Amino acid sequence: MDIIVQKVNQTNKNRRKPVNLSLRADIVDQAKELGINVSQIAETALADEVRRTNEALWLEENANAIKEHNERADRQGMYNKGLRRF
Repeated sequence: MDIIVQKVNQTNKNRRKPVNLSLRADIVDQAKELGINVSQIAETALADEVRRTNEALWLEENANAIKEHNERADRQGMYNKGLRRF
């Protein structure tokens, strides 16, 4: 069952969706001259922005829990304090 789920996830991840973008013509022309794959660059930049935005949202949503954890650690110390060798 896990193999089927992995294959479905991999297939969805690799599936492409056509989109329309408006980019400056001079930049696109230069990119083509230089052999730069505009689609790959746009996808990479978009993926990075999605990751950063998701990280920021996660931090915002979990700010109280992180604060409480840090306060508890300050009061009680770390749970593995006696086990650490550094």
